[in-house]
Amino acid sequence: MRNPWGYGEWKGDWSDSSDKWTPELMKECDHKIANDGIFWMTPEDFVTIFRWVAISKIKPSYKYTSTSFNDPFDEKVSTKFIRMTVKQKSHIYLGINQKDKRHFKNSPHEKNYKYSRTRVLVGFLEDNDDEVDDFICAGTAVDRNTFAEAVFEPGKYLISV
Repeated sequence: MRNPWGYGEWKGDWSDSSDKWTPELMKECDHKIANDGIFWMTPEDFVTIFRWVAISKIKPSYKYTSTSFNDPFDEKVSTKFIRMTVKQKSHIYLGINQKDKRHFKNSPHEKNYKYSRTRVLVGFLEDNDDEVDDFICAGTAVDRNTFAEAVFEPGKYLISV
């Protein structure tokens, strides 16, 4: 397992301090004792401790970039637009990530915090930079993460978040 926050680890069986590890098994699993957010646990413990799992798509050949939007808590509907230029045919994976509920521990928003319905729409801008000529992909969810992906031809695109 890998904690994406990079710190904090499991303390039960197969944790860094577990007596179940042998030197040979540690070598075979390439396991190191460190507070690095990487840990091992049994499937039985996993399903008891975790309610849900997020799996990130990681591809070594991909280039990653991001931008942030901050909206006030009292804003009911908010739409942001991003213009994107694709220089060569590319598989593009778009993700909208809301702040995790853990960010609001001990804050005035903790009890009422719910993930917003999010939507990402992507359109191709062919001749006129102000008018979408073709719909490319979309994603919507009431969850921390919303995704959309497609193969993009070279050109200009408008992304509505």
